[in-house]
Amino acid sequence: MDGYYCSQAVLDVFAPDFDLNPDLDKKISIALAGGSGNGAECGAVSAAYLVIGLKYGFSHPGDPEKFKLLHDHIDCPELICLEIFSQEGQQEFKKNIKEHIE
Repeated sequence: MDGYYCSQAVLDVFAPDFDLNPDLDKKISIALAGGSGNGAECGAVSAAYLVIGLKYGFSHPGDPEKFKLLHDHIDCPELICLEIFSQEGQQEFKKNIKEHIE
């Protein structure tokens, strides 16, 4: 990580894919370091969300409707076919994540 925080290291790896200025990507992601400075969600995880947004996000009104046309849904539980906010859904989600990591 060469002295950078995890959040900076994660976004910096993907910055060239999106033509992000290397100095700007580090400035953007520093706010996520240390769980946004209060020990909450890991900065590396939060930076990964930024990368997902860069790849799949929209920048113009109406783009969510285009996404919906392609995928039939825009709601998380429908897209992943899992009710993530139920106890059973959280258990299934954790099981799926663990299987993908191993």
